[in-house]
Formats: sequence, C-alpha cells, structure tokens
Amino acid sequence: MVSIPACFNKTAELELAASHDDLYADHALIKIENALNEAFIELNILSTSILADDNRRRRVNTTQCQSMKPVEKNLFVKSRFGWRLVALLEEFDLFIVDLMDAQFKARVTRHDFELKKHVH
Repeated sequence: MVSIPACFNKTAELELAASHDDLYADHALIKIENALNEAFIELNILSTSILADDNRRRRVNTTQCQSMKPVEKNLFVKSRFGWRLVALLEEFDLFIVDLMDAQFKARVTRHDFELKKHVH
C-alpha cells in the first residue's frame, strides 16, 4: 500500500514520463485511470443504493456541532490523477457518513448494513 503523498509523487512522475513518450508510463497511467474509473462507478452504485432522496441529506450543520477542531492538511498535488484520487477519497468519505447515518437511523437493518459493507 502506497501512501497518498507517495501516490501523488509517483503519478506526477508517470505523467512527466508519459509526456516524453514513455510507453511504460502511458500503460501505467491507463491502468491507474481505469482503476479510478471503476472505483468511482462502484462507489456511485453503492451510494445510490442507500440514498432514498436528497431530502434526507444533512439536517444538522455539523460544523456547528464540533467537539474539536477538524484536522486540516495541505495537499501538494501536481498530478491530475492525484486530484482524481482526492475526489475519490472525498466521495468515499461522504458515502461512509451516509452509510453510517442510514444504519444509525435504521433505514437499513443491521443485516443489510453488513451485506452492503462487504459488497465488492
């Protein structure tokens, strides 16, 4: 497992190499892009399976309910693939919040929640 900053650096290196006609870098970027696309599609399928409608979205402003200040990190991303990874992580975070919210409010049973958690 590569760290996120290392992923940013490696994809930036691959993009630079691909811009200099490195066929191996092109191939690697295509594989990365396909993996990101598949992850976005899978996350979208999972997300739509738990969202009844937009009316159930946030009713409480969580920024006003903090018990502690959120952690803020600066990102130094030189790669468009790095930015896509950031977008994917953000979508995943929102999905997990929605999944936990749905389970907490019993919109899904514990059994259904466990099944969704293990869906591939």
